[in-house]
Order: sequence, then structure tokens, then C-alpha cells
Amino acid sequence: MEKMICPKCKGTSYTSSPDTYNTCPYCNIVFSKYGADRRKEERKQVEMDCTVFMATNTVPRSMPAKTFDMSEHGVGIKTNGEIPSQDTSLGIDIPKFSERWEGRIAWVNSDKNIMGIKLTSKGSKHNFH
Repeated sequence: MEKMICPKCKGTSYTSSPDTYNTCPYCNIVFSKYGADRRKEERKQVEMDCTVFMATNTVPRSMPAKTFDMSEHGVGIKTNGEIPSQDTSLGIDIPKFSERWEGRIAWVNSDKNIMGIKLTSKGSKHNFH
């Protein structure tokens, strides 16, 4: 168990998952060891296969990936490959939805090969490849 200090009320709580967002038992703010959750939307933990498409130096590139969470305007992606830099525009094909979503990388964690995508459109058929 790891000791956590709430960034808002400074209350102490304990968790076995400091990387995941938990609710403070005193003031109900949602936070992790990285700080308060700045999203205003509920996240749903959803793991689905997907393909990420991007154009780098005018060369189209794709990589297999998996979603790990989703919200109305964003999606968390885990890859086994190199993660592009923040603010890179990309497309995400999720076979279950039979459509391409477009977005830009809002944050990256290269150590864990994960990135957060802020969606700019859902269901678009923009051609990155």
C-alpha cells in the first residue's frame, strides 16, 4: 500500500494502485500520484484492438495498439512501438466501431508506451494512408 496525500484537502489515504485515479475519502476529488484528474468527463476502462495512423515527415505510418480507457472526447492508447511527440495529429481505426477517429496527442508517457488522445472527430474517414 502506498500513502497518498490529496492535492486539494491534504488528507491522507492509502492505495495499492498509485498510478490509477482514486477518489479522496475526505473531499471527493479524483487524483493519482500524478495529481488531480483534470478531465471533466467520466473515463471508462475499455480495452480494444486498434490501429493508429499518422503522417511523419510526409511518410504515412501505422502501428497496432490497444485502447485502455475512453471518454466522450478522448481515448488512452497503449502501443508496443515508438510513441510520437505530443500534439501530433493522428487517426485511430477501431474495428469494433468500423470507423476512424481523428485526434491529437495530448500527453505521452514513453516509459509505459501510453498516450492520451484528445479527439477532434469521431467517425471520420480522413485518409492518413
